[in-house]
Amino acid sequence: MKTCILTILLLISGKLFAQKTMEVKTGILQFRYYEDYSVLQADPSVREGGYTKYFASGNEIMCTGFYKNNLKDGLWVEYRYNGMVEDSGYYKQDKKVGIWAAYKSSGMLQIMYDYTKKDLLYLKRDSDYKTKIYTVIDSAGKKQTTLDRPPVYLDGESAFDRTIGSNVIYPAKARESQIQGRVFVGVTIDEQGNITGYRLIKPLGYDCDESAVNAVKALHGKWLPGILDGKPVKVEYEVAVSFTLAL
Repeated sequence: MKTCILTILLLISGKLFAQKTMEVKTGILQFRYYEDYSVLQADPSVREGGYTKYFASGNEIMCTGFYKNNLKDGLWVEYRYNGMVEDSGYYKQDKKVGIWAAYKSSGMLQIMYDYTKKDLLYLKRDSDYKTKIYTVIDSAGKKQTTLDRPPVYLDGESAFDRTIGSNVIYPAKARESQIQGRVFVGVTIDEQGNITGYRLIKPLGYDCDESAVNAVKALHGKWLPGILDGKPVKVEYEVAVSFTLAL
């Protein structure tokens, strides 16, 4: 009996020791942000506890959340530079669960989606949604048409714009030649919401095209497919990437 109790106490004390954490503060990563988080003392490669990411330009918070055994777990909130919430919701073992809310760049609620039930609860449509033309791809080829609902990027407009803006690189060749303009990139989203290809629709040249495509490829959030006549369809979604020289 004594041996059994001693064994239990040793197991409990070992577990408590393993869960002790220490704080880690990184330097600037890729000149974009700082990180502040905790790791296990017993294994510093394992994140455990609170996490905060800061924009590299100052002390503005970019993201807050929690880790459990190196996996995202609990409430996570992403922020814009101005402090407005970009999106928020819960993770369970590194997967989004329950209802997440995503916002437009203006701060207006854009999307509410239940990741557990896979149910779109709310979508703030653009004012031109009834007349905007999209390219639908099927076995007969491509056709231009309006949609019941265009493909939806579930992280929201704000995250969409920030991700592209933070990943686009102004090529030296374009800067030297004072080239400005927009590159249009087509993203093919299939009936399941998977990205199946990228296409350069309108190039700009001077190495801007490759930079624009790479920035669009940095969008890693989940998509919902476009809907036509009540059914999901494969759609080429057009993204404009701007290159503007500072005055």
